[in-house]
Amino acid sequence: MEPQKCNAAKEIENTWHDQKQAPDTLLASVLNRLEQRQPYLQPGQSLAELQKGLTDPAWEIRAATVRSLDGQDDLETLALLQSALEDEHRLVRVAALRVLGHMTQSTALEYLLHALNDSEWEVREMAVLALGELNRKTPDLLNALLRLARHDPDGTVREAANYALNRQESEQALTPIPDPTPMIETVTRRRLAGHTALKEIRNTCAHYGVIFQKQSRLLHSSIWIGGLLIIILGTILSLKTLLFNHASIKDATLYLTLFTCISSGAGTAFLYGGENDPGLELTLSTATSIRSMMFFRFLWVVGYHLLLSFIASGIMAMLHGGGFWEIIHSWLGPVILFASIAFSISLLISSWISLLITLIVEALKMLVFHMDKGMPGIGLSLAINGPINPWLFVGALCLLIVAVMYAPRQPRLVSI
Repeated sequence: MEPQKCNAAKEIENTWHDQKQAPDTLLASVLNRLEQRQPYLQPGQSLAELQKGLTDPAWEIRAATVRSLDGQDDLETLALLQSALEDEHRLVRVAALRVLGHMTQSTALEYLLHALNDSEWEVREMAVLALGELNRKTPDLLNALLRLARHDPDGTVREAANYALNRQESEQALTPIPDPTPMIETVTRRRLAGHTALKEIRNTCAHYGVIFQKQSRLLHSSIWIGGLLIIILGTILSLKTLLFNHASIKDATLYLTLFTCISSGAGTAFLYGGENDPGLELTLSTATSIRSMMFFRFLWVVGYHLLLSFIASGIMAMLHGGGFWEIIHSWLGPVILFASIAFSISLLISSWISLLITLIVEALKMLVFHMDKGMPGIGLSLAINGPINPWLFVGALCLLIVAVMYAPRQPRLVSI
């Protein structure tokens, strides 16, 4: 049995060896076909010879004819390649794409883009490589298309896309960037300067807007609550005088003016609390100045009291039946003036002295000393409760400028 098995194994091995050997006629056939296509690889063929080669039944003849067109860059060559791009054999289409990659005609790019959707992966691979070698003025477009080719279902096409992208990026990195001409450089600098200035203005406005918004949280709650209660008290006294004593609207608003001036003066006198102020850390750690912080707080306090006074004036006007602007004219100027006085003195001297001086000035303006039957008396004067005087606003503005300019940009560490 063993000799029989050995003979059977030898027969199988001999049969397998015979099947692996190429037939004797294969080499002659290959050499014959290579020899037939050799004339079609020669450049400088006539148009008739090119057309004959492109319509030959053998695909290798058609491919050789296409390869002979390499290096030519005219519309006639492009027309011949158009028929080769529609050839039934994939390798003929590959040869046509290779020639297109060396052309500069604008239509060549369209053919390459169309070849990215070919059903054969060899054709798509050559289209990707040709796009990578195409030296055009649209590098952004070519890069985008090559990145799309990275998602091709065939791995060979994706590798070709990666190779083309990496090669182009390395060439761009090695290519020196020429210096711009003086005219372009001047225009560029002007544009950059304009954009930089506009951006700087926007950033500055946004920065101060945030500082202004946050100052309301840093103010002591007593300023908000105390101002509301004092103005409510002044409104009640004014309404009592207006409704029950049948006084004129000018006499009735005297209490509203008095209490609003006291409240706004007291509020602006204590805008900055020294070492206990939460905003001190902001001025020490950033470029934010005390001037801007104090000015924004002044706007918050004065605006808050003006808003409350506007509401109180509206209530009085509705109950009285008119005279809304007349009521506003009676207190608007004095409120702004006394707030500016208190604010400037608090920065120049101290908060408590500022409050004291403001109250004394207001008392001298509103109180009148008189003798009644040999006895001294005190009454309220209507001198403060008059029409708006523009000089009041001028004086308030001057005091405000002095206060802001006197305040240092940064706190003095020796005073902390």
